[in-house]
Amino acid sequence: EPFESKNLAFNTSQCTEGAAVGVVIRTSDRTLIGMVAKLATATKVQVSTLQKEISRIVKFVTILALLLALMILIIGFSQGVRWQLVINLVITVFCANVPQGLPATVTSCLGIAAKRMHKRHVLVKNLEVIETLGSASCICSDKTGTL
Repeated sequence: EPFESKNLAFNTSQCTEGAAVGVVIRTSDRTLIGMVAKLATATKVQVSTLQKEISRIVKFVTILALLLALMILIIGFSQGVRWQLVINLVITVFCANVPQGLPATVTSCLGIAAKRMHKRHVLVKNLEVIETLGSASCICSDKTGTL
């Protein structure tokens, strides 16, 4: 392994005395610094429980809206209603089932929880953390306040 040798210099290394000749042995992500940078940037983003639940609710509402729109489409065409009217009704019903207030409601609830935690001297930087902290019965921290 060339990283264990004594005569290895990295990019931006300075020669303070004498003269030297160098040979490049690795570049880009194959260097030690490149490997460390690659590991630091390759972190996985984990989906929180709150995000999973919201995604599940949105999928359920979407499927329900599609089924309802399909049912109206079938009933409308079977009853002989003009196709323009049926399509207009299907689009209206589908758009009416979109939960437009869901993000505002979730943010408001998390904000209320953050306010309650603030009364207990808990500083939360990320609203998504509140959902996890809210289910904890004991929170331990060091003298700096880090969990």
